[in-house]
Amino acid sequence: MKKLSFILFAAVLFFSCTKEHEVIVVVPNVEVQLSTKSVFNVESEDFRSTTRSAYVHQYPINYKAYFVANETKGPYTSGQLVTTINVIEGMQTITVPKLSYKVYVTNFEHTSEGWYTWDDAVDQMPLASDILYLFGSNVIDYGTQLTGEVIVKNPWSAIMIEDHEYFDPNRPPREYNSGTDYVATGDGWWIKYVRNHHNTGIWLKYPGMTGNLQRGISSDVLPNKVYKYRMSTPTTSEEGNFTVEVEKFDEVIEVDWDLW
Repeated sequence: MKKLSFILFAAVLFFSCTKEHEVIVVVPNVEVQLSTKSVFNVESEDFRSTTRSAYVHQYPINYKAYFVANETKGPYTSGQLVTTINVIEGMQTITVPKLSYKVYVTNFEHTSEGWYTWDDAVDQMPLASDILYLFGSNVIDYGTQLTGEVIVKNPWSAIMIEDHEYFDPNRPPREYNSGTDYVATGDGWWIKYVRNHHNTGIWLKYPGMTGNLQRGISSDVLPNKVYKYRMSTPTTSEEGNFTVEVEKFDEVIEVDWDLW
């Protein structure tokens, strides 16, 4: 009888030693600061007065920040969207789980989930727009630091065309890459924001002319620049030219531009 009790005790002891123990990692929340900064600037003061415009670009103020885990820890896995919050430009105090993140900040909203993580995220934005959509990202380890910054950059070029008496009043300039019309600024200019390239159609109507004459401006453009087009008065109804002045925010480059 004593031998049987010993065997039973040994079996229980063996079972207790081989039982797996579950380890639960708790990731606490931490109050941190996120700074969002825009790099789209206003016009430089040395721009020629003949091409000045009182138009004020409407820069985004409110953005969304997407916090994607940059590590696997506790219940979170790398690549997982942990939280989305509304942010404003400047410093803001927020509360997030104590993790390393890839933080994406933009004011553009896409129908596809997780588009902001794509390598061509900026290319998901329209080719032309009346609204400035900015985008930025940065890796911020809120497990080891309490502050982080994301710089939202401007992928757009502002195409501004000075209105002219020979423009057809019934046909605003049109941006063909997007199939949308330019918008009047209210101070004698037409404006459209484009990415990478613009293909603009303009309709001219000379005194005594029946119908109109279409002319176009097409060119690759660089981001975060303002291209201002001015029409020189043509000598005939068949020829004309535009002068484009490219504002780089710290210098002005003047280029002659011919109609096609």
